[in-house]
Amino acid sequence: SDTFPIPSFIYDRCFYNRKESIKKSKPIVNWLKKNPQVTFLGFGLPDKWRIFSLLQSDPIISSYLPDTELVYHAEQILRRLKIDSSCLLKPVTGSRGNGIIAINQTSETITLTYHKGSDKKTKIFYSTKEFSGWCEKLLHQQTYIMQPLLSLYDSHGYPFDIRLFLQKNRYGKWELVG
Repeated sequence: SDTFPIPSFIYDRCFYNRKESIKKSKPIVNWLKKNPQVTFLGFGLPDKWRIFSLLQSDPIISSYLPDTELVYHAEQILRRLKIDSSCLLKPVTGSRGNGIIAINQTSETITLTYHKGSDKKTKIFYSTKEFSGWCEKLLHQQTYIMQPLLSLYDSHGYPFDIRLFLQKNRYGKWELVG
């Protein structure tokens, strides 16, 4: 236990999942965000669509990005399923995989796979009309982007992704930091 000055920069990536933690931490974090001597870096990134649009404008990075579109109607999803028979919906806002829906189509069904808490859930539709109605309700609640369903599983069948922390150095050039 020690006392030290508040740092000039604070990056908060804490996720508070207990009510006591939230109640205790929120006033402190809010005070830090308002403190003029502190640059608070825990405000989060802009939405996924804005990030994609910015990255898409870079000729080098854009070639590595999966085909991505903002979803307005169920017909867009059905068009994608006709081409690829699968796709992934991601909420434009949010993080940590919350709200992501994998969609697979066979000749008889459209199957959704998603997580609710730590449980993997499945929902099956036997008609495109029923699926479209469900999608329209979903899209009225939240904005989604759609991407191809990439196979990102390790040798044990668990999903994974690779995240890089890039930062500009003192010369304005991007460097891999972590």
